[in-house]
Amino acid sequence: ETVAGLPEAALKAEAMISDMNLVDAHLYLSQVEATVYRIKHALDGTDSAGSSTDEMSLEPYFDRVRVSMTKIEHKLWWIVRSFMEPELDRRALVAALQVIETQELVDSKLVADGLGDCPLRKGWRRRCMQNMSNAISERTVHVLQRCSKILSDEGEGSAGGAGGEALSVRLGEALRDVLGEAGRILRGMAVAVDRVEMCFPERYRIREFVRNESRAFKESVLEILGGYSEDMSNGDILFVLDWAADAGVDGRAHGAPAADGVDGADGVDGAAIAVFADRYLSRMDRALRNWLKNILTADFEGEPKSDKKGQLFTPGPQDMFRLIEEQERFVGDNAMMRAGVRRRIRAILKEFLIEEYRRRIDVEENLEVLCAVCNNLLLLDDLLSEYKLDGFKQRARDAAVRCGRVVFLDPGFAELFGGFFADDEGWKKAGARTGSLMATLEDFMADF
Repeated sequence: ETVAGLPEAALKAEAMISDMNLVDAHLYLSQVEATVYRIKHALDGTDSAGSSTDEMSLEPYFDRVRVSMTKIEHKLWWIVRSFMEPELDRRALVAALQVIETQELVDSKLVADGLGDCPLRKGWRRRCMQNMSNAISERTVHVLQRCSKILSDEGEGSAGGAGGEALSVRLGEALRDVLGEAGRILRGMAVAVDRVEMCFPERYRIREFVRNESRAFKESVLEILGGYSEDMSNGDILFVLDWAADAGVDGRAHGAPAADGVDGADGVDGAAIAVFADRYLSRMDRALRNWLKNILTADFEGEPKSDKKGQLFTPGPQDMFRLIEEQERFVGDNAMMRAGVRRRIRAILKEFLIEEYRRRIDVEENLEVLCAVCNNLLLLDDLLSEYKLDGFKQRARDAAVRCGRVVFLDPGFAELFGGFFADDEGWKKAGARTGSLMATLEDFMADF
């Protein structure tokens, strides 16, 4: 009689599902399912030769219960997977979570009774989290596929003869489009967790779960795009880093070393950021060194000019300062790059520019150029004071010392000075020679 009533009971449970009465449907059908389990267990425990035949003949009744429970599960996981949808009825989500929690109690009781392998044990809480993760993946996989295809798609588009500049423009447009979509998904995840957090029991740690899923998505986007960062323009690289900053991506996760210039603490592995940061900084390093070297060469080869005070200068320091200032201005408020650019510039000034000045000062013989170099270095020390480098003043001293050496190594001055010791008659003319010597020295010192 119990078996005969199973199909009717299953239909009754399905009617409850259609009315969104998920909790009652689950409670009612769980009892029916437990009845099926007991009947099967009783049949398995008999010694009757026909027991297996009996069970086979009853299987259609058992299957009807399974079909109904499958429908309940389908409804349950559909609601769970819709947790990010703006139109989701939160009451339905609460009901679904109530069903899961009720089943969790059943599972715990079965385990306590030594029935951990019983088919009545469902493990729905774990499946709930997996379904939510799958729902997020369904939204993000399209973006990840687009990220993977950006370069190949744009490269194919350039086969008709378009130049590298056109490819770069299209690449930048595609990059902004796909990151815009990724950003909308991330914002949607943040809005969703604010909307549904109250529906979940606290132990689900739903906010942390969504944060981890967001982090994994952001990191995947950056890792894929990092594969062709070499083909990106500097503007594109900064756009990616700006996007990462806006999306809360950070380079100091789980004890991983921060990428050069990365600030923040969101927890994404620094390797994803370092690819872009290092690429940009390496390019900037090469370009800035080359620009500064060209300015320095022009300074040593050019003619110094006097300012209003009569001091000699060349335009180099102001040009250098503008270039260096521009590097920091170009990255703007990007917290991921400010520190890296600042450190790289400091290294260039310390390891390249100051040393390059020393090398050139050692061989320069033009007194006016050396005077200008000395003044230039003091000006650079003032303009670039925020970098806290004492090397500029030291090189200014070197230039001053070199000025003195140039004075005393001047052939005309050496001839005058050597005249004191040329012959015995030299001392008799000491007065005239001393006058010439002092007059020459006065001219030199006036220049100096």
